[in-house]
Amino acid sequence: MKFLALLAILALASPPLRAASPLVAGQPLILGANANESAENLAPDLLKRTHTQWVRVFFPASHFLDGKKSLESDKQILATQKLGDLGHHLFLTIKWDNRNDYGNTTERRAPKPDSPEEQRAFAFASQLLNTFKGQVSGLELVNELTVDSHPEDMEAGPDGTAPMIRFLQRLAAHLTAEKHISRDGSPLPLYAGGFTRMDQRKMQNNPVLRSFMKWLSESPLIFGVNFHLHQLDYEQFEKSLAFVRSQIPEKPFAITEFSLVWKYKAKLNEKLGIGKNAADFCKVYQRDPKHSIADYLTAASADPVSQQEWHAFLATREWFDPLFLTKSTALMEKHGVTLATYGFSHGPRKPKSRAKKVTSATTPWGINMLFPYSWVRPEPDGSAPVTYGLYDDWIRIQQRNK
Repeated sequence: MKFLALLAILALASPPLRAASPLVAGQPLILGANANESAENLAPDLLKRTHTQWVRVFFPASHFLDGKKSLESDKQILATQKLGDLGHHLFLTIKWDNRNDYGNTTERRAPKPDSPEEQRAFAFASQLLNTFKGQVSGLELVNELTVDSHPEDMEAGPDGTAPMIRFLQRLAAHLTAEKHISRDGSPLPLYAGGFTRMDQRKMQNNPVLRSFMKWLSESPLIFGVNFHLHQLDYEQFEKSLAFVRSQIPEKPFAITEFSLVWKYKAKLNEKLGIGKNAADFCKVYQRDPKHSIADYLTAASADPVSQQEWHAFLATREWFDPLFLTKSTALMEKHGVTLATYGFSHGPRKPKSRAKKVTSATTPWGINMLFPYSWVRPEPDGSAPVTYGLYDDWIRIQQRNK
């Protein structure tokens, strides 16, 4: 049977979206915890402490396809299963790491239709879902489309479709035909997109991405659209969200990574003594005002600071907004985002962790974290340190959604 004919049959057979699903467009935004590939960082006690029910984890495909990891024994798989057993909603992502593939020297290409490579990729996706049978509440078919794909696989072929896009379309048809069921007993919601930096003209005007968005908008195989919002400011948040919504008017969005990390990175050379109450901060905590933010974070990596000092430090930085979660989730909800997952924790810190030097070239992901173990030690009673403003925001949003 021709692939397009299969799509047509599946379109007729696809069940309608369940109005009761919390992910359907028009529902209040759910705030969940993101761990990327490190599910072990999602400590159950911290999820309980923060009233967090939804968790997002991605799995890099290359190591499983190469046999370096096993679905039966991988630590991150087991940690994710444990979260499912505890009743958490699992929102999983397959990372087709064809470029960013964790040290592999050979770049992978998008599998050709009906090739052995495609059959292995499809089998991995199916086996991944079967590993979490009955626990998954949503599956993203792709993580970061342009970042993870080989450049040539994002160029339109003779038929006008890019190889990576064709692969994702065929994967959606394959998984739909298998009739996977979500945690609540309804057909498993499939998401695709994987867009980044959609505030930029070059991304907005990319014909391959435009064509893919049209397909995402129209295809009955796709429940919702996922993309990331790592931005410099709120204006870029608004531009990205508005553009994708203009191309995909009705389907729910899932933002599984978001931050102002590029704003933080731009400030790493800033002197510690510059800013409101910064001089007092340096005096109280005996920090050299001539040191840069990067110097301060390097020192904290070697000798973690107290939560009190971390809060005082962030309070001196005009570029750190303690209301970031409230403002960013309000923007997302305005544009039909029904699930947003945020960086939860880089820890807990291991006893023999090596100090990491921070420079102006470092991307300071730790500043985003709700539980900032990278640079902050636990409280005297052993409880996890929290980030100034963000923790209170998080609790407020979760209580609102109860």
